[in-house]
Amino acid sequence: MISFSRWAKHQITKGPAPDRVPLTYEYLVHWAQQTPQAPAIVLSQGAIAFRVFENHVNVVTQALSKFNLPVGQVVLLSLSNFYSTLLVLIALENLGLISAMASKRQQLQADPLWPHAALLLTDRALDFPVSCPVQMINEAWFSFVLSQPRRDIADLLYHPGWHDGVRLTSSSGTSQEPKPILLTHEVQASWYQFYLDDAGYQSATRLLVLGSLSVNVYYARVVVCLRLGGAVMPPFDLRLFETFAPNALCAMPLDLETLLNQLPASFKKPQQLVAHTGGAALCDSLRQRALSQLCSAIFNNYGAVETGVLTRMEEEKTGTLAQGVSVQIVDALDQPLPLGQAGLLRAKSMTMIHSYWNHAPATAKAFRDGWFYPGDEAVMLSQRQLKVLGRHDDLLNLGGVKIAPQPFEQAIKSMRWVSDAAFVAVGGYDKGTTSDGFGVALVLRDGPKPEQWMSHVFAVLRQLSTWIASHEVNVLYLELPALPYTDTGKLQRQQIRDLFKQTIDARPHAT
Repeated sequence: MISFSRWAKHQITKGPAPDRVPLTYEYLVHWAQQTPQAPAIVLSQGAIAFRVFENHVNVVTQALSKFNLPVGQVVLLSLSNFYSTLLVLIALENLGLISAMASKRQQLQADPLWPHAALLLTDRALDFPVSCPVQMINEAWFSFVLSQPRRDIADLLYHPGWHDGVRLTSSSGTSQEPKPILLTHEVQASWYQFYLDDAGYQSATRLLVLGSLSVNVYYARVVVCLRLGGAVMPPFDLRLFETFAPNALCAMPLDLETLLNQLPASFKKPQQLVAHTGGAALCDSLRQRALSQLCSAIFNNYGAVETGVLTRMEEEKTGTLAQGVSVQIVDALDQPLPLGQAGLLRAKSMTMIHSYWNHAPATAKAFRDGWFYPGDEAVMLSQRQLKVLGRHDDLLNLGGVKIAPQPFEQAIKSMRWVSDAAFVAVGGYDKGTTSDGFGVALVLRDGPKPEQWMSHVFAVLRQLSTWIASHEVNVLYLELPALPYTDTGKLQRQQIRDLFKQTIDARPHAT
């Protein structure tokens, strides 16, 4: 009997075997037998039923087993197709191999997971040398494999222990170099358990996923939905909204905003669609817009790959701690601070890791005395109420007072001729002063712009900060084709700061 209520270690009361890790494939086999015609994956060309989906995982597992990789080896994926990626991820789990997903937002040769890979599976030709074997698994490869006969693959299935690795990912790297994170089956099952308890997914769930499976939040939610017998839909043609009628959505705020911008005037808001977002702050204006045009309810989570979800944010910066989460606010000497006093945040959770993979210096810095230090400043408003001020490295020093940059950026982006904006501190520009130097990076829309348009940007800065309004502040600006983001939709501010330091096109202005 398959267990649908308890997936985390020490919580499984029934299942294929209560003393071992259940494989996602075993749940697919169950639904292929119980509800063979029910949709598992809905693509633009139609629905793929559980019977067909399970069969596809079966034959892909057979094909990948022929690479004869030892259990525990890392396989790096660089695949553009959502469905193909999902098949391979589940098949690699079947074989006891550790899957690593190349970032969708940076060049493959720069991916930080390269050094750990024993094999690269890709659907594109490479124009640079690599240090591991490469296998092309393009559309032709999948067409051939999916046409092969299924067989009983019980002899191929590896039944892992709780401490075996299953996914290799990395920290966000918004302010520093990303660090490798090995997710064991115990940690991954805890992610599944959290979303099972928190999101309310069930067999009737039709989950729209706006993002890449390289992000563990997306992959974990997809797995939970499939294990429950629900249906999953990747990024899609808006015309399918009525026929598929999704009732659940997961997205990063950046991708949610993109979706809202694409909704046609004739779009009819679904009667019931619950959205879950994370990876970045959900500003109040975007929350209200989503509730008005798309969602019946929306929940934004704050957390990290190292910990999983820490807080459900009821407002842009304030939320309630998730179940099983402990948080302290500490000073520079790691001494706890009283309620209402700002300091560095440290956290514990049921889904947290306790070290970076093969990276002792970064581990010593971020994991101390059983706590993880994400690098954020925050305030505890009550025993379970947390206000996140922002990443310590990203806060702006305005005359000795630390301010988050997001309100400035939202105000600048509200100008009709601005597509995207970043407001960052450019350290060292004003040495010897009580403030930072600043940089404004802009992505402008096509079309008319006001004359001396940067003066309008400076006016916004002065309007939002009385300190800027009353001081002569050095500001640099850059016009860029796009701003750099992580796969989770977080702005890579360190890259933007580096651009200001490196480019000769940065032009000083005074507000």
